[in-house]
Amino acid sequence: MFFVKNNCIQRRYLIYVLADFLFYNCNGLTTLELLGDVTVIGAETFEFCTKLTSFKIPKNVNSIGPGAFQDCYRFSL
Repeated sequence: MFFVKNNCIQRRYLIYVLADFLFYNCNGLTTLELLGDVTVIGAETFEFCTKLTSFKIPKNVNSIGPGAFQDCYRFSL
């Protein structure tokens, strides 16, 4: 499950794999909390998410694709 906070919009989704390019160039995404169900973060999933400042990777993630966080200048893991 992951929880997206984007300007007052909050949604919960049950998901295990974050697909390649899922949030590619999503400039409105500022924070993202992945809960324990996610196991894979695909290639370039967050590339060019230039406003992403906060991101926590759960223990269950066993694969992070190439370029998953490329050009995310403001965030910290």
